[in-house]
Amino acid sequence: MNHSIFAATATMFLMACLTRCCVCLDPKFAACQSRSCTSDGVKVIYPFFIKGVQPSYCGAPGYEINCSNNGEILFNGISSNTYRVSKIDYVRQHFRVVNVGFVILFDTCSAQRPI
Repeated sequence: MNHSIFAATATMFLMACLTRCCVCLDPKFAACQSRSCTSDGVKVIYPFFIKGVQPSYCGAPGYEINCSNNGEILFNGISSNTYRVSKIDYVRQHFRVVNVGFVILFDTCSAQRPI
């Protein structure tokens, strides 16, 4: 009985080590790890990717974002307007944006309102 438990445990340990090593060796996996524009900023994962930091295959077409000089996440969206991403909710699959031109023009903060 002890021999079979030892064999099963050793096999599972070996499989876990090999799986981890194989995943770590894939350069695409390493390139597509979560990133942010600042050390404490919003984490960016698929379907988004940060232009210039991650390759385009890390995200879906149309979900390219940029980091501003002051660490804000910027999204070039509808009508070529630039939006600041204030929140990404991966669980609910939505993100909150603020029109950068509007904020600069009126020097106000966005308010979340129910639809």
